[in-house]
Amino acid sequence: MVSALLYKALIQSRLEFVTWLMLPVLVLVFKKLAGIQLQAARAITGAIRSTPTNALLVEANIMPLDLRLRLLMDKFVAKNLMRRSGSVGNLMENLSQLHRNGRVADSRVALIIKRYEPLLPRIVDMRRTNVLDMFRVDFEVYVHAPKVRTDLVCAKLRQTLPAVSFNYNAVFNREVQSSWPGAKFIFTDASVTGDPTKRVHFGVYAPDMELSHSGKLSDHANIFVAELFAVWWAMDYVKTNRVSPVVVFTDSLSVIRALEVAMGRKTKVHYLLNKVKELSWQCAVEELKIELVWITGHVGIVGNERADGRVTLVHGIRYARTLVTLSTN
Repeated sequence: MVSALLYKALIQSRLEFVTWLMLPVLVLVFKKLAGIQLQAARAITGAIRSTPTNALLVEANIMPLDLRLRLLMDKFVAKNLMRRSGSVGNLMENLSQLHRNGRVADSRVALIIKRYEPLLPRIVDMRRTNVLDMFRVDFEVYVHAPKVRTDLVCAKLRQTLPAVSFNYNAVFNREVQSSWPGAKFIFTDASVTGDPTKRVHFGVYAPDMELSHSGKLSDHANIFVAELFAVWWAMDYVKTNRVSPVVVFTDSLSVIRALEVAMGRKTKVHYLLNKVKELSWQCAVEELKIELVWITGHVGIVGNERADGRVTLVHGIRYARTLVTLSTN
């Protein structure tokens, strides 16, 4: 009906604007607002003045004003509870603390705080809802772009020259020494066994830092997740030990490409992509220079072969300790 559409567009929007935030309002003010709603309902239905209020609102398909305002308030509170950070959520929490500690009288507490407190214990369940990954991170992380490279000369030569007839390691060493003088180099690798047990392992090797590490992931992980976790582990090591500048080399081009577009997708992405990008942003904030570079694997580059050797070594451990269990949530 045209009258119902006009009511929702011109009247209801003004009745509800900020009114729910000021509840409980003065009784006289609320009665005036409810009276305006009833007049609109009569205009929509053509009912007479003696029509019962409840029947009138049902016929007009209008929610009673008090219930509508409480619904808007609950939606506002729930939305801010689902956010892990935010000034509005922090303000509601501070006011709630004052109320619970008895520093603010119950009669002077806004209704929004009273609605906030019963919803607070359910924050964990609400955060498990299906939310786009772009809303799970801070805006600074969202707009941050990790520094990556995929154009090394040795990677381009691999497309034309076989590994057995060319010294890729010498070309690689000359290029990285000229491109990143004084930087520390970390090599990462991962693999999945082809036997029925499907063991998933990763390795990290850094000759300049005397770092040689390997670990086992959950058997539910795939090769992409293992390569991504190796990069995350290396970046976490850099941040924890405050090493700079650092270049992390990986032979997984899919990981590099995924990091380039992780935050621009509308579909869900693996949460580790967000974690890697968050680490990259934190390193940038702390002025730790870190760059991710793709290299061709298994062409004789010593660092890559050593990282692969760490993975091969841990494959031989039948009951390796599971370092982390990856989740799909």
